[in-house]
Amino acid sequence: MSEVRQRDAVESMGTRAAPAHPASGDAAIEFGGRPLRLLPELAALDLESRTLLVADLHLDRSESLRRQGGAAPDGVLEETLSRLASAIERVGAVRVVVLGDLLHDARGPGPAIVERVSAWRAAHPIEIDLVGGNHDRAAARVCEAWSIAPLGAEAMLGRVRLRHEPPGDRAGDAASAPTIAGHLHPMAQIARGARRVLLPCFRFSGGVGVLPAFTRFARGVRFEPVRGQRLFAIAEGRVIELPQPPR
Repeated sequence: MSEVRQRDAVESMGTRAAPAHPASGDAAIEFGGRPLRLLPELAALDLESRTLLVADLHLDRSESLRRQGGAAPDGVLEETLSRLASAIERVGAVRVVVLGDLLHDARGPGPAIVERVSAWRAAHPIEIDLVGGNHDRAAARVCEAWSIAPLGAEAMLGRVRLRHEPPGDRAGDAASAPTIAGHLHPMAQIARGARRVLLPCFRFSGGVGVLPAFTRFARGVRFEPVRGQRLFAIAEGRVIELPQPPR
C-alpha cells in the first residue's frame, strides 16, 4: 500500500484509536496471561521467553506463481528475510516460532531459494521452530537444510496454544486454551468516505489471536471493527488498535 493511502487510513482512525508504543511503534497487550508486543514488522514478541511469533511467510510463493506462468514481483524473498532479521535484532529475540506456511508450493522451493535461505540461516543462527501449516507439505525437505525444528501441528507457549489454523475454522473445532494462529492473513478494512482502505492487522477475539501474514505478497480475510473483537492495524510503521463501534 502506498504511503499516501496509509496516511489516509491513519487519519481516518482519528484520535479514537489506541496509540502505539511511542518509542517503537509496537503495541503492548496481555494474552493468555502472557505479555505480548505486537510489532509493525508483522510479528509478535512474547516478552517472557523472548520468542518471536510469525506466520505465513510463503517463502517460495513468487517462484511458485512463475512456475505456473503467472506474474510475481521481484525481491519478495529478500524483503521478507531482511524484515525478519531486523525484527529479531530490534527486539532481542532468542527464538522464532513460525505458525505455519513457511512455504507455499507443495513441490517445495527450487535450489536458488534453498541456497538463499541457507545463507540467511548461516548469518542468523537463531533457534527457529515450525508449527506445520496447510502449505507446508514440502517443509520436511528443507527444515534440515535450514536448521528449522518441526514441532508438529501444535505447540505450547506457557498455557497458550500455537497452531496454524485458528480454532473454529472447522466444524467441531473450538479453542480449549488461549490460542495464537495464522492462516487467515487478516486485513483491517477501514472506511474513509466512499473509499475502503485495507491494512494488515492482528485480530483477537474469543480467546483466539490471529497474526498478520508475514509476507507482504498475500491477500487476506477482511475484518471491520465490531464489538468484542480487537483489531490492531499496521500503518506507517506503527501498530494501532482500532476503536470498537459504540453500543
